[in-house]
Amino acid sequence: MGRVIFVTGTDTGVGKSAVTGVLLAHAQAEELNVRALKPFPTGGVGDEALLSALQQSAFPTNFRHYPEPIAPWSA
Repeated sequence: MGRVIFVTGTDTGVGKSAVTGVLLAHAQAEELNVRALKPFPTGGVGDEALLSALQQSAFPTNFRHYPEPIAPWSA
């Protein structure tokens, strides 16, 4: 298995997906084989759409989407 970078944050809207998108784009520019994953997103689907568009592949960005904008464990 290759290197794993785990991006985490303590609140909604702090930029986790934005930072992940920048890291993804930078790695792809360096021609690295990378994938982004947001395993249990909640609320809107904008972050998933962003990461999917940046990856330009059929690789899924999540395992399960929860429509309520709350903590995944509560959803």
